[in-house]
Amino acid sequence: MISEINLCLHCREEEDGEAEEKKTSPGYSRALSLFPYRGPARELMYQYKFRGRKFLASYLARRIEEEFGPLIKGLSLVPVPSEPRNLRKRGWNPVLLLARELAGLNGSEVEPVLGRKRSISQKGLNRKERQENLKGKIYLRRCPRSRSVVILDDIWTTGATAQICAAVLKEEGLDDVMVLTVCRD
Repeated sequence: MISEINLCLHCREEEDGEAEEKKTSPGYSRALSLFPYRGPARELMYQYKFRGRKFLASYLARRIEEEFGPLIKGLSLVPVPSEPRNLRKRGWNPVLLLARELAGLNGSEVEPVLGRKRSISQKGLNRKERQENLKGKIYLRRCPRSRSVVILDDIWTTGATAQICAAVLKEEGLDDVMVLTVCRD
């Protein structure tokens, strides 16, 4: 388990004066990841997302529930929306499927309240470029019923997606937004 409960690497660098960007709150209270994104976990995510091994959602949900169940119990799960081209290409949203599997185990509600407009691929972009790429591309389709939610995503790379999603949700006045990813790069 990887946990950045207080400050992520980006925020710690800002405190140390190493980051060029002005300091901003990430908008979420806690960011948790199940695995580091390397070795078997990297292969697992590749098989799940790009080889269509949907049955792996059940395994991943069980592992998340074992590790983080008490922390997320009773919180709504808000899956990060897939980029529209990826959704069309795959025909399914890996994060939404994972959220549904996890909800089946812990009784949480899945609230796919975020939408996503077309953007260029995030792959290969740094944090600042990712934030710019997603600016205005993540939007609220409807307000979540719950005031405390868990943003669920597959892989944390720079935290830009989590930060943008959290900001969109916090604009609606949510009390608490937590982030949970399968892997952290």
